[in-house]
Amino acid sequence: MKRLVFIMTVCIAFAACKEKDAFVVSGEFKNATPQSKVYLYGIRKTDVKALDSTVFSDKGEFKFSHSTAGTDFFKIGTAEKEYMIIAENGDDIKIKADLNDQTMAYEISGAREADKLQELNTIKNKYTAKMAALQQTFEETVTAQPDKRDMIMQQMMPQYN
Repeated sequence: MKRLVFIMTVCIAFAACKEKDAFVVSGEFKNATPQSKVYLYGIRKTDVKALDSTVFSDKGEFKFSHSTAGTDFFKIGTAEKEYMIIAENGDDIKIKADLNDQTMAYEISGAREADKLQELNTIKNKYTAKMAALQQTFEETVTAQPDKRDMIMQQMMPQYN
């Protein structure tokens, strides 16, 4: 009986401990091509370096484990899209995205700074949608009146600010 209690205690201790010398990124991307590559990039000032790669499962899932010296920025990249994350050792990050979403909206959790990055992502997506709508309005108006392009641009310019 004592041996069983000891074994269960050890099992619980191992299950409760998360990896402290690395962070883990688990992702699920809708509309990912199965077996296509997904990359983990490290970002150092202006230098972006591929740190690891794997392939998408049939369900668009992937997983990375990587260690870092401290809290840092990373990107998860596919052939078409890139998504920013903030990670530090011990984080268990979950990321979800739809590769067909033109605004590149994504959900992230599991990192201490994830809520701030999620807030920034929401603001960026609102701004991107507004800019896309303005661009579409401009193009439609210019198509209808090509000889008045400069005037239309001057009229719409305050909306871009």
